[in-house]
Amino acid sequence: MSAPNILPWETLQALETIYKTIRVSNGYLTDIGANTSLENPDQTEDSLPDLVITGRPNIFRAEGNAFRKFGIEVFLESRIPAGRTTAQNTAWKVLADLIAATPSKKNVRTSGLPIGAHSIEIDSAEIGTESAGRPFIIVQVTLLIGLATI
Repeated sequence: MSAPNILPWETLQALETIYKTIRVSNGYLTDIGANTSLENPDQTEDSLPDLVITGRPNIFRAEGNAFRKFGIEVFLESRIPAGRTTAQNTAWKVLADLIAATPSKKNVRTSGLPIGAHSIEIDSAEIGTESAGRPFIIVQVTLLIGLATI
């Protein structure tokens, strides 16, 4: 029996490594990469990671045909305290950094993602406020990553 394939988890770990490089010292606008997590921790709002990376399996159709491929939908989420005087500006900088750090279709092979990750695209990017009156601005980027069949 062959070993189980954990390519989706390895892909999330590789993305965490990529996004940890988001530091002002590396030419980015923010230091959001200094405090990342692959878990959505049950912590107080004051101690949340700056960037949470989560994913779920997804089967999506390639445009224009009936071909379906396996992949993962990845959610990058950052919460910026709305009380900061520069909260909106920071949200836009975080969004710009996440987009800039995301591997492109052209460099997916050399990006540090596992070999079975064969495509990547930004599906959506949003800046909004959290519900239930919590004082945060939410920055969320959703990625679709095609993976070799597991």
